Amino acid sequence: MLYNLVIIGEAAAQISEETRATATEIPWTKVVGLRNLIAHEYFRVDLEVVRSILSQQLGQLEETANRLLEQ
Repeated sequence: MLYNLVIIGEAAAQISEETRATATEIPWTKVVGLRNLIAHEYFRVDLEVVRSILSQQLGQLEETANRLLEQ
C-alpha cells in the first residue's frame, strides 16, 4: 500500500494549480509530502498514521479524482 501512496503522490504532484484550485477539499501539499516521506524517509513512516489516512481520507481523494476526470 505504501507504494500505491507513492504513485498517488507522484500523480498529485503533476496536477496543475488550476485543477488543484477546483478541488480545495484535497490537501495537495500533504499528499505530495506523504509521497516524499515514504520514498525518501521511510524509517520515519508511522504506519498508524498511514492506516488512518487509508481508512479516513482515501475515499475523499477517490471521489474528487472521479469528479475531476468527469470534467
